[in-house]
Amino acid sequence: MGTSAGKREASIRGSGSQDREHRGKALQRAARQRAEAEHPDHRRTAGERAAPAGGARGSQPCRGRAGREGRGAPRERPDPPPPRRLCPGQRWPRPVARANGRGGSFAYLHIGGDLRGQEREAAAAAAARTERGRGMGKTALLVVLCLCVRGAAGSDPAEAEMNFEGIESKFSLRTPAEPDEDVCYLVPGQMDSLAQCNFNHTSKTFVVIHGWTVTGMYESWVPKLVDALYKREPDSNVIVVDWLVRAQQHYPVSAAYTKLVGKDVAMFIDWMEEKFNYPLNNVHLLGYSLGAHAAGIAGSLTKKKVNRITGLDPAGPTFEYADAPIRLSPDDADFVDVLHTYTRGSPDRSIGIQKPVGHIDIYPNGGGFQPGCNLGEALRLIAEKGFSDVDQLVKCSHERSIHLFIDSLLYEEKPSMAYRCNTKEAFEKGLCLSCRKNRCNNLGYKVNRVRTKRNTKMYLKTRAQMPYKVFHYQVKIHFFGKTSVTKVDQPFLISLYGTLDESENIAFTLPEVSSNKTFSFLIYTEVDIGDLLMLKLQWEKDTFFSWSDWWTPFAFTIQRVRVKSGETQKKVVFCSRDGSSRLGKGEEAAIFVKCLEQPVSRKRGGAKKASKENSAHESA
Repeated sequence: MGTSAGKREASIRGSGSQDREHRGKALQRAARQRAEAEHPDHRRTAGERAAPAGGARGSQPCRGRAGREGRGAPRERPDPPPPRRLCPGQRWPRPVARANGRGGSFAYLHIGGDLRGQEREAAAAAAARTERGRGMGKTALLVVLCLCVRGAAGSDPAEAEMNFEGIESKFSLRTPAEPDEDVCYLVPGQMDSLAQCNFNHTSKTFVVIHGWTVTGMYESWVPKLVDALYKREPDSNVIVVDWLVRAQQHYPVSAAYTKLVGKDVAMFIDWMEEKFNYPLNNVHLLGYSLGAHAAGIAGSLTKKKVNRITGLDPAGPTFEYADAPIRLSPDDADFVDVLHTYTRGSPDRSIGIQKPVGHIDIYPNGGGFQPGCNLGEALRLIAEKGFSDVDQLVKCSHERSIHLFIDSLLYEEKPSMAYRCNTKEAFEKGLCLSCRKNRCNNLGYKVNRVRTKRNTKMYLKTRAQMPYKVFHYQVKIHFFGKTSVTKVDQPFLISLYGTLDESENIAFTLPEVSSNKTFSFLIYTEVDIGDLLMLKLQWEKDTFFSWSDWWTPFAFTIQRVRVKSGETQKKVVFCSRDGSSRLGKGEEAAIFVKCLEQPVSRKRGGAKKASKENSAHESA
């Protein structure tokens, strides 16, 4: 019966065709019928409900809750009382509909009865709490729905801007007209900043990250690199990352800040890619010293890999033995090339990192001392150019990596060639001047993107000033002697003459010279002499105070000199005019001319063995 009454009540409440008064009366009848079904005692007459002070169970005093009798005064509850037995003289409250315009909630209020005032107040409070609870529930449901819709549609732009509040690095879009001035900043989260700075969405973007600084100011190489990038790529975007405040701290502190700088750059790149669909294949990060490791961290944190990272002599202290996630590594970009120019000293004290950290790691002049960085060259540079570049004298070898890259931008027709080699010592012997199977490569901007399973170490020689390109030659000489003699650290001079130019008195030192042995060594020229035609070889005399050679003069006999050009890969054999030439210490130079018939090696097995030996030295 209760179930049918409830259904009828729901049916009446859902009807919108009846008027309000009729609906209120119908609701009263439905509520009264449901109450009669649940509490049949209220149908008794007033006499039956009247009870004496004591006696049987029917005459016991009524209580506030059904089934609980005579154990003291009834407890007062602030909440509405549950269904209970009515006391004599009471009437069951009649429901009065509380129309809200939608046939919604209603409350039970006493009308015309003798219910006590306290109970009336409790019933009214309960109705009010019920109504407030329903309103709060609806509000909470709406909030949850809004959050779900927002999560499905993406973050709010205002909320996205809040994500960039932790970025302290600044991103200055330099211009070709003012490469040394920060005239406009790209602000992550502010889309109009790109339009204000005239950012080119269809061209390449270079992101330059400086290193540690003592003065808290940009170093002189920054505008030079910006200008060179614009000269090579006029339509590109050159962005300079300003983290000078963090970079001028004590070195260990600034080194630790590279993580935050890398995170800033990564968030900036991700914002560009997501908001403007800017292709990361156009992004090239260039980092110097500590900036190289910041670039690596940025590349590891971006959602998609950037195209290329160039590390310009990455810093060594605190990073030589660091794990890959906190330093530059090959996994940080599609291609990572590194220049090492100041790797002198023990690994933990070297200014530049010594171990390879990219796909291709190039060590100009062995990665240690750079020509033009000694005191004599510094004084000469000051005499010629004044003090405009005096800051380079302090960090000459370290910053040479930057100027080598600038050189590759400005002298496109004269790229410096580097050669794969296992050790610096093997390269100094001239054993690695091969270009087979990607064993040689261009230094700098136009490097060939060769990725191998292991890091590739490459070496080359350079000049002291721009243009840095030189021409490498391997020279092999067999020293004949009637007696067995061994000399160490012997100085020689060699002169090369070609179809285009000549280069005379190139000094080199052989660590060891012995009778009846073949020795290989590396020389280089600063000019392109073309095809080789002739060479001269002279054995220099030791110092005046070296008396040993005065009493025991000795001379070698040389028949042929073999020369291989690294840049052209051509091999030439030079012969003595008389069949053999005498080479004595302090004597006149021996002259060799290009042989009329270039001999072919008869010992094929020996040739293969030599080729295998060279390949072993060339392998990285």
